Amino acid sequence: MTNRDIDNLIVIGKTMAQTFLVNAATRLHPVEFSNGQAGGAAAAYAIMNQLNRIDQLLEEKHLIRLQSLVKTFTPLS
Repeated sequence: MTNRDIDNLIVIGKTMAQTFLVNAATRLHPVEFSNGQAGGAAAAYAIMNQLNRIDQLLEEKHLIRLQSLVKTFTPLS
């Protein structure tokens, strides 16, 4: 969900670059919904923690917190 050329862009939905197999999985609505929710959670987390770049969000302490939030608020089941 990141972009190598833009530091503060979270890419979700059909605009993601992906392999054929990943595209086959992400075209299903529950996965699309979860993808969008995870992107929104990541954006909100970044704003609340004053993170301006994706590499900051990917630091272990932030990534673990964000994964926990996504798991809690965007369940796949």
